[in-house]
Amino acid sequence: MLKKIILTGLLFISILFFKKIEMLFLNFNFSWTISKIFPFTLVVILSFLLFWKLKKLNIIRNRILNYSLFIVFFVLPFGIAFALNPIYEGDFSKEGKSIVPQDPRDFTGNDFIVITIPGCKYCHESTEMINLLQERNPDLKIKFLVCSSNEKELQAYRKKLLPKVNVALSLNIGSILNVNQGKFPSFVLNREGKYTIWNNNNFGVRARDLVEAN
Repeated sequence: MLKKIILTGLLFISILFFKKIEMLFLNFNFSWTISKIFPFTLVVILSFLLFWKLKKLNIIRNRILNYSLFIVFFVLPFGIAFALNPIYEGDFSKEGKSIVPQDPRDFTGNDFIVITIPGCKYCHESTEMINLLQERNPDLKIKFLVCSSNEKELQAYRKKLLPKVNVALSLNIGSILNVNQGKFPSFVLNREGKYTIWNNNNFGVRARDLVEAN
């Protein structure tokens, strides 16, 4: 009985602290992909073990009740975890698009560039991920590029980003809009002058692992 109580407690903790487990793995320098997958895997394993332990008691012999037990102690916990932490189509995306900027000045000298505009909700939300990316890769030269001519627009981003992240105005907004098709934020990897771009919907964990592989 003690083992079943422990498994139930661990399962509850796994669901309740799902995001914290993911962040824990990231902070221990596991890949973005493994960190994303592990909490789901943990819930599945604990759910199965709990179901198996209860089934071994052989208290319920009715097949329908056994199916009900399977749903309650195996399927339901995973369903709750997935509902609270949904996986979107782009979460595991890797494929970006190769680009050739008309004016590469905004990209040169940096390894990774985030293209943003002032007052963009999703751009501001990306700052947490960018800070973590910078912390995990101290030598990575990250530039947070703001498409504006107003220097004051940089302050809102600078307050949220680590000092090491370069926050700057775009030198050629027209060239930027040409490469990102007006999608903000967009993420550009500069690999020896060859550029790959992702928009906010397809810059998934596998793409982040690709950035860190450089």
